[in-house]
Amino acid sequence: LGISLAFAWRSSRGGDLKLVDAGIAAVYAPIAAIIAEVAWSPSYVLGSGNWALYLSVVAIAMTVLAERFSRKDGEDRLRTAMFALSAISMLSFVLVVMLGSFALTLALAVMVAAAAWMGAKFNLPLFDRYMQVGVVTVTWRLILDPGMFWAFDAILWEVTLAFLGVIGLLIAAYFLKRKEALVGVTVMLESAIWSLGGVFLSVLLIRYFTEQDVQSEFVEPSLVGLIWLILSANQLYRLRGGAELRRTRIVLASTYGVIGTGLLAIALFAINPLVELSVSVTGPYVFDSLAAAYLLPAILLTVVAFRFTHLPMLLRKGLGVVGALLSAFYVGAEIRRWWQGDVLAGSGVIDGELYSYTVAMMLAAIALLVLAFIRQSAMLRRLALVAVGLTVAKVYLIDMSGLDGLLRVVSFLVFGLVLIAMAWVNRILQKNEATGDDVTPTD
Repeated sequence: LGISLAFAWRSSRGGDLKLVDAGIAAVYAPIAAIIAEVAWSPSYVLGSGNWALYLSVVAIAMTVLAERFSRKDGEDRLRTAMFALSAISMLSFVLVVMLGSFALTLALAVMVAAAAWMGAKFNLPLFDRYMQVGVVTVTWRLILDPGMFWAFDAILWEVTLAFLGVIGLLIAAYFLKRKEALVGVTVMLESAIWSLGGVFLSVLLIRYFTEQDVQSEFVEPSLVGLIWLILSANQLYRLRGGAELRRTRIVLASTYGVIGTGLLAIALFAINPLVELSVSVTGPYVFDSLAAAYLLPAILLTVVAFRFTHLPMLLRKGLGVVGALLSAFYVGAEIRRWWQGDVLAGSGVIDGELYSYTVAMMLAAIALLVLAFIRQSAMLRRLALVAVGLTVAKVYLIDMSGLDGLLRVVSFLVFGLVLIAMAWVNRILQKNEATGDDVTPTD
């Protein structure tokens, strides 16, 4: 601390090295304290209270220096920002020494909000970088250390307060930050708010389904995989912030995506409720364990495909296809549950169930065609035609074989009228494409 104060005095006298001297003054005492903490664990010798008291003295000294240099330098805020960052970092260090994991996570989020306010109040651009580091730190603590596995078993009110408290403080930082803040800061705050909200929802669902007596083993690996997919989407969203750390983000997004996809594949293939007799579905219809395991990942993938316009089109199309397939699997499983009950495996297909699949396929084709009409999208029109073709094949090869007499005639008539209406809409869309009317640039 004495050496830091000596360099601060030297910086105050001016000269060519005044910024270098201020930098050394701002980091020397904090780095010495960090080395002591890592190498010698002073809390075990001095006691955590005494060690935190010394760290607080360093924070106070840095605060005084920030105030002095603010008066001395006027509009030039660089040296002031150095000492202010050092002070707020030492306060975080004090919290690390004194608080447990739950309180520490909230305290670090308070530091991010405070940094946003101070950066805007005193026009300190360096605080933008501190906020970025703070967002990464609180996200790390909620996801990895102590992380989501702590959240699975901890007291519910502590988990709720930790996640909602951090999300609320990050929202506050988003609105308090400087108007001229770096684009990367805005993107990181947005991505952290949405991703932590998704992780919190996943944690609550995991806790709910693991407490049920019904054997729904496919839910937990899928929801844990969803958390990793959310983290992957988080990194992909941050690519909007520019070229900074682009390669690192791509590597992290790929790694998280592989982990999430692997866990989701386990729930989809290894513990599939359609083939495992020991597995059953729980919860009310539509909003049940099937929705948690398969619909939520489908929604995430679809949102990334449609909203992350900065990603390559091929990647977006691939994610959209996977999301659509997961949605189709969920709808099919829900229909089977409606007709077969909570245990989906082990029995055949009854007539009502078979026709329900046809109705669902037809509704999906109509929805795609309507969406193609609204957006004037050639790609959606082609997808609608594929859906129509699959529906027609199913009707003629499977459904109609079990019908006789007048019922078969009426079924063919209704089905033919629907196809005529869809063909008419398709013709209108083709004319629009040919004339170039209202075709969106992205299509």
